Amino acid sequence: MSVPLRNPTLATLFVAAAVIAHGGNAEAQRKPKPACGIKALPFIAGYQWVYAPVAPPEEVSAQAAKVAANKPKQFDKVTIKVASVEELEGRTEITLEEISEVDVEGETKTFTRTTKLSCVANALDVPPQSFFFVGEPGGTVKLEVEGLERNPEHHSYVFQLGTLRVPEWLENIKGKFARNSANDVELSLPGGSFDLQRIVKRGAPESITTLYGTYDATPVQVELVGSVTLAYEPPEEFSIPANTVNKLWIADNVGVVQVFNSNGHMFQLNEATLGDKK
Repeated sequence: MSVPLRNPTLATLFVAAAVIAHGGNAEAQRKPKPACGIKALPFIAGYQWVYAPVAPPEEVSAQAAKVAANKPKQFDKVTIKVASVEELEGRTEITLEEISEVDVEGETKTFTRTTKLSCVANALDVPPQSFFFVGEPGGTVKLEVEGLERNPEHHSYVFQLGTLRVPEWLENIKGKFARNSANDVELSLPGGSFDLQRIVKRGAPESITTLYGTYDATPVQVELVGSVTLAYEPPEEFSIPANTVNKLWIADNVGVVQVFNSNGHMFQLNEATLGDKK
């Protein structure tokens, strides 16, 4: 025969513990963990970020104009969606849908690109076609990369405990590429090869205010050096201009909240879908 609990305080504790345990499990189910435990760039299936253009500070815009004399038109809206996160042997693959929109003579042109990122614990690799490479959205040129080679000891982003704590790191990549016009844009563009180095430096946290909120964000400066060879006859090699510097501001559990790229374009987070927060 079971003996009822005589101590009401003890019974209350048992009931409370059961409620807490049940609630904790439900909370864990509602909040899935980001890919590879990376909180700084929380890639979770269904997450989405929308960026809008903003005017950059005059001094950095002037510097960018020297580097990108023939800069492309800035997009009016950039949307990044996490289509899927799949755990594979030894790594996790993240599939993104990156959508860029721009007004051309009163008509909205939309360019969509699917990119695949890869991560392991405290490291993330990003393809050159992705917005997260240097903060430049894809657009009228479809850059198809083939034979991408990476130094296995280098990564696009390096973390500690899933956050940006490493002060500086390098990434060396090279490969071949083809360039095709997107949608109804008619361009004849040669392919070629590239040999690039990303020199990445983390700065001190800054307060960044966007339409979506105000964040203590860590600035990540990405400088590109190296060369690109275009498949003309004969081939022509071009060095990456000096001071090709891009900057991304990243907030834990949110992701990229602001970017300024070497084309002189600045984008800020305008809206997002991050689990329960919209």
